[in-house]
Amino acid sequence: MVIKKTAKKQRVLRTSQGVLKQSNKKVGFISATALTQQPGKLLRRLGEKKKGMRELRRIKRETQKQTRKPKDKQQEQLEEQDDVLELPNTFIIDSLKISPEDEQILSQFMVGNDTKTNQILDDFQKGLQDDENKKHHENIMNNPKVVCVYENVAELMKTYRSGKLPQPFHLIPKLEHWKQVFELTKPQEWSPQAIFAATKIFSSALDRQQTEYLYSTIILPAVRLSIKEDKRLNVHLYNALIKAMYKPQAWFRSILFPLCLEKDFTLKEAQIIGSVIHKLHIPPIHGSIAIFKVAQLDFTGPVAVILKVLIEKKFSLPERALDEVIKYFIRYENDPREMPVIWHQMILRVCELYQLKQDHKDQLKRLISKKKHHLITKEIQKQLIKGTKMDVEK
Repeated sequence: MVIKKTAKKQRVLRTSQGVLKQSNKKVGFISATALTQQPGKLLRRLGEKKKGMRELRRIKRETQKQTRKPKDKQQEQLEEQDDVLELPNTFIIDSLKISPEDEQILSQFMVGNDTKTNQILDDFQKGLQDDENKKHHENIMNNPKVVCVYENVAELMKTYRSGKLPQPFHLIPKLEHWKQVFELTKPQEWSPQAIFAATKIFSSALDRQQTEYLYSTIILPAVRLSIKEDKRLNVHLYNALIKAMYKPQAWFRSILFPLCLEKDFTLKEAQIIGSVIHKLHIPPIHGSIAIFKVAQLDFTGPVAVILKVLIEKKFSLPERALDEVIKYFIRYENDPREMPVIWHQMILRVCELYQLKQDHKDQLKRLISKKKHHLITKEIQKQLIKGTKMDVEK
């Protein structure tokens, strides 16, 4: 009981302190002893005052309602029309009725059903958008401050060796016209260290389009130029190739496939690119797609090196990709030229790694009967026979 009384007394004292603050502003100073002696009386007085204020506000609202002007009939009609507009499926003009036949005829004149009109509108909107983009691009490129900043960045990237890259360089991917700003930095003149630093920053931060642009227009030309001039690849560019594999899809689409399609693709380039593929882990889906794409190309020395490295990765190939690999070999069944050792090695490796269908085995048997190697052909025959026995046992 003592504890409850104490708690009640503390609540009264807290309330009294609040009254003390209010009384300082409106009533005047009330001593702390008066608050502690007669707190209930003081609270009742304040409650009566609040009731009086509420009564005054009510009287004021009633007088305002009485002093309002009566509405005109015209205004009341307008308000009724507004109420009608809010109701669904209603018309203000009741005499406007459209028959279903008229609706069908009118629908033929709608913009959405007129392909010619749609084409004109699309062309017009596209023209407006192109004009806006062109103006925005001109505004950026004509801004002397922007040009000056990225020209200074170009000078820094040309002589860059180590350290942090400038902040404006980090902002390039966030710009709307990032390609044009990239060109201001003169990427063809970047040092190998700068290319590696840019790859570390952007390989994980860019979207697919920007990543492919970085790989195809900056990394690949620099790699080819370094191999052509020095007969080997700069270590920083080699590390850039490794770092770029963070996005394997962009790596294959922007580095490997364009390189395999080049007519001047050299064996040295194939060996270096193949060493990167051999060293790194590649997701099976991207590896299977790479084998499928490369197997569709004509047989050349560099392409054969790349395909052999991909086969040695031991990807689990889908049936379609394996069919394409077999077609890659069968394509040269009637070719009068003598096939190199690497071609026979690839056939042997495919027979060792993959369980072939009987159709594939028959095609390969016919192929090696025409295209023979004094050592490898015997091993291929053994693998085909061994595979056939395993299939029978299963």
